Amino acid sequence: MADRNVDMFDFQADTEIFLIKLIAMSSDSLDKIRDLSVMDKTVLDSQPEMFIHVQPDRRNNSLTIIDSGIGMTKAEKTWMDDIVRIGCCVCIRIAWGATPGEVHHMLDEANRKMGHDKTICLCPSHHRANLNNAHVVSRHHWRREFENRYGKEAGLLEWTKQAVARMREATV
Repeated sequence: MADRNVDMFDFQADTEIFLIKLIAMSSDSLDKIRDLSVMDKTVLDSQPEMFIHVQPDRRNNSLTIIDSGIGMTKAEKTWMDDIVRIGCCVCIRIAWGATPGEVHHMLDEANRKMGHDKTICLCPSHHRANLNNAHVVSRHHWRREFENRYGKEAGLLEWTKQAVARMREATV
């Protein structure tokens, strides 16, 4: 069971987006245990109910999010930290430079999030801003147009893997 306790001080500029990201992390952890349970039914024996609970604590000025899923491994966390450190893979590839971004989970054929190792970094404009113009196409709202302009996600993932490898080599 994952317990995500967050100090209210962390709710800086965009509280709503921050909370959505925290709940999405819990949802990802439920997806992970659900996927594991398909192959091994005993995974759910100790906690058969899947849940996400949000518990505000006004006295301590905190919010606790508890879920019954499985969190990220250290390797998955390192991967996501590294791709965010590199920046938006689309901005870099179209020569806009390193732009701060956020993690985008690739989707499978059934439109379900793939594992944490199948993630790329996209800036908010290329990720979820609902833009489709001469300058930018957002992935979540305009998948086909995004892929026509910037390439398939699998290609962006391969580029990202190479960029992470170069960054890791440079920091050794």
